[in-house]
Amino acid sequence: MTENIYKTDIKTGLSSKEVNERISKNLVNTNNMKAGNTFASDSGSIKITSYSAKEGVNIAEGSTLKNFGKGDIEVTSHGEKGILANGDIKNPNGNVRLTTTNGTIYANGKIVNANGNTELTSTNGILLASSGSINNSNGNTTLKNKGTIGIDVKGTIENSGGNLTLDNTATDGILVDNNVLNSNGDVIINNTGAKGIVVNSQIKNNVGNLSMTNSGEAGIVINGDVINYDGNSTYLNEAGEFTVNGNIKNSNGLLKVTNNGTGIKIASTGSVINEKSGDLEMTNTGENGIVINGFSSNENGDSTYLNEAGEFTVNKSINNKDGNVKITN
Repeated sequence: MTENIYKTDIKTGLSSKEVNERISKNLVNTNNMKAGNTFASDSGSIKITSYSAKEGVNIAEGSTLKNFGKGDIEVTSHGEKGILANGDIKNPNGNVRLTTTNGTIYANGKIVNANGNTELTSTNGILLASSGSINNSNGNTTLKNKGTIGIDVKGTIENSGGNLTLDNTATDGILVDNNVLNSNGDVIINNTGAKGIVVNSQIKNNVGNLSMTNSGEAGIVINGDVINYDGNSTYLNEAGEFTVNGNIKNSNGLLKVTNNGTGIKIASTGSVINEKSGDLEMTNTGENGIVINGFSSNENGDSTYLNEAGEFTVNKSINNKDGNVKITN
């Protein structure tokens, strides 16, 4: 199939409604965007805005929205159908911003960015499908969401040279079903949605700090692995139970777990481990106390366990190789 390439200089963005509608009709509408088509800019930025209250922006499967020069790609939908990104979005030198003010962001294709920030901002859900992915180098990646539908990560997210942030206030909370990887920056996960934070796959940070904060009533559930290889890891749960069925690991820094929800439970399959060097601190104020049916260990540093409510129960082991252990109940 012959590839149709539309080249344009859009240095000032598409501010005219007439131009926006023409671009949307010809380039990003499913009826006109055939497989193999590409919308490209080799100078300046690409800006696409949908003003229709009932519609949205559709980047069709098999299509590519690409900026060859230095500039930003901005896609904004004010319609209830949000943004459906079945095709690919590529920007080698600038920012990528997808924004909805009245709908969901569905990312089924690849979002590839370098030397800039990748920002997905939604008023009602961010769904990264298993076929979708976000890959950003030398910048920050931020998913910020509110509304009813939460942040659902079924595709992979890879970020390097910056911070990776998942920030959700929507009811459905944050669900991580695929790998979230970051290097040379911080991982920041915040949730206030009722369904809490559930990690079924892996969250890994290479160099930097990792923080996870929840105030949703379903608490934090780690079924997979959350690993920070070089830095501090801080977990703060303000509601519900902090449950570890998988593994929490930290290296070369402080590992701190604080629960003000109902309690801390490390299942028989679970572990909380601080490796190489750094202290381990675990504090609970919830009525169900601290229950360790799995492992909690520290390799080189002090371990402090403070339980201010409920029972402190150890059914398997607490290990400390080189340092002091203090347990207060």
